[in-house]
Amino acid sequence: SDEPSDEPFDEFSDEPSDELLDGENPQDDIDGQRPMRPSELRRARLHKIRSHYAPGHCHGPPTSHLLFTLALGSRFDSSPSLLWWTLVGTASQLNLSLLSSSDFSILSIIHETHRAKLFPLPPNLDPANVVMSSDGQTQISTSSHGTILKDTRLRAPLTGTWPLWDSLYHSPYVTSVLPLHTSAGEAKLKELLAKCGVPLEQAKQPYSYLPVAVRRSLKDLLTTNGPDYGLPDFLEPAFVRIIGYNTSISSTDAALCLQSALDCSGPSHAYDVLSDESYVKSLPTLRSSMQLVLSAGSRILEKQAITTYKHFRFCYLHPERTPSPSSVAALKQGASGLTGETVALARPQVVGMLGRWLVRSSKAWKGRKAKPLLVLTLIDEKTYRVTHFNCVPEGEVANNRFLKRFQMAAEQVGGKREKVWDDQCWEVEKDKIGSFLGQVHLILEQ
Repeated sequence: SDEPSDEPFDEFSDEPSDELLDGENPQDDIDGQRPMRPSELRRARLHKIRSHYAPGHCHGPPTSHLLFTLALGSRFDSSPSLLWWTLVGTASQLNLSLLSSSDFSILSIIHETHRAKLFPLPPNLDPANVVMSSDGQTQISTSSHGTILKDTRLRAPLTGTWPLWDSLYHSPYVTSVLPLHTSAGEAKLKELLAKCGVPLEQAKQPYSYLPVAVRRSLKDLLTTNGPDYGLPDFLEPAFVRIIGYNTSISSTDAALCLQSALDCSGPSHAYDVLSDESYVKSLPTLRSSMQLVLSAGSRILEKQAITTYKHFRFCYLHPERTPSPSSVAALKQGASGLTGETVALARPQVVGMLGRWLVRSSKAWKGRKAKPLLVLTLIDEKTYRVTHFNCVPEGEVANNRFLKRFQMAAEQVGGKREKVWDDQCWEVEKDKIGSFLGQVHLILEQ
């Protein structure tokens, strides 16, 4: 469970004591030669508790996939909407680094079995009644609104709706290999596009302006030339839904729009993103958030604003202007009436995107240097929002051994857990933030 424990931190003390604990009696030793002392019983129980928490917290299969599995055999298993929601939920886990690329591929094979039953493609299509996908290859009947197709996509967000350059520049996969926040990394990306035969001017134009021949060969070109730049896995399985004439959206992009809608407008608008074409309304907010993450993250790395302790790293995030007290509540709710960098950085979703971007962009944080990252965001004059991130390579998932200790430190200083949609956040008073960091260090030292 991710809920904080009600037990006091003193329960984890190593101080020996010969006093009997409540409900405990001296027991015989393993060899039966003498009874165990109360201090030995305490150490044995402490070892058992630590052994229980040592593996850390882990995430199981996506909830959407489990619900879809439960629905199989019922009258709902033939619902295209249920399948689409399952695909979006699974992609959301991948975007949030809660699902590895290998597990995502396995689930995609399972989902493809059910998709093929619901949407078998006809053997022949009338060329006068087809719509081309964003890659210029896949043909679908224009009357097939809501059809879900299996395809492969570039590991870049909003491909087809964003210029190619912007999609690659904001790609978590590309960012994890090329330091795009530096001029050297940006030059490598330009060199890759030139090697693929895509002029920079064309790459920065709307994707629909690219020649059809370029769109058709783009996947093959990036797959062929990507390994020369440390990018051997440019493609990943994807599902695409037709939502209108010559318009489609991948499950991965729909998941990004859903997360943005949850953070800005709440569940009602998020349901609209799933139910119809209103995902387009979320695109401007999503794009601005991704651009802000790149800008803020680049400044943090350039200024070397990340402090490294023995067991963890942390950085402060101070917006350029502090909101007035009357707007703090609206900030936490993501009110659409407020604009600017302060509002965006106050949203948990944007802070989550920023933290994951920092982890992916810092290639040196590997092996023994892979330490948890804390991002401390000033959300008003007296409060910090503290968000923690596990340091794992792009496309991989590891047990979070830091989560329980993070919760303990926050509780020790009177922090309040904030309910958000994806990342675990705590609110800590500004004058107690130093004590909080000290508690984190002391707990990890044990």
